[in-house]
Amino acid sequence: MTDADDLKSRYFQQDRNGSETSDPTVSTAGKGRPARRILRAASLGTAVVAATGIVVWALFPSPARPPKPACGPVAFQGYNLTPQALATLKQCRAEQIFDLAQKHRSEQPQQALILFELSAQANHAPAARAIAEMYDPATWSRDTSPFPKPNEALALRWYRTAETLGETGVRERIAILVKPSGRSDMVR
Repeated sequence: MTDADDLKSRYFQQDRNGSETSDPTVSTAGKGRPARRILRAASLGTAVVAATGIVVWALFPSPARPPKPACGPVAFQGYNLTPQALATLKQCRAEQIFDLAQKHRSEQPQQALILFELSAQANHAPAARAIAEMYDPATWSRDTSPFPKPNEALALRWYRTAETLGETGVRERIAILVKPSGRSDMVR
């Protein structure tokens, strides 16, 4: 063995991979362990934070849409809504106004019509269909319609509006209303 080899063996050690380290007092056998401990601690910390987030999310979910106030009874002045009733209805969803109109339909068809129109203006397809049914000769009756007689042209207009808004099943009524006169250019 030469002096260079002896010097090399004193000051350099080879680790498991065959790489040399310059400090013979540091053991290379456990060199990767502190890094592994740090990695484990970081992983554990991340898992704890994630678990805490899931628990908080489960206990305190944020509502996707805030609930609307109940759409209660509304007051009419003759055939018009009172200002307070109109302010209340502005806070309601179209579906709630539609449900309220359904309650008025048989007893107060004129007021139901006003509520259906408000709901239809908010793009509620069933409301447009309900208005069409008030005009439609096939479904018209003195008890459920505020009109003295049916009106095919207006029924057709409201059925088309309902179809545009996505109401299903109105195409048949449109076809029937267009067919007797043979005209498709009725009121749109």
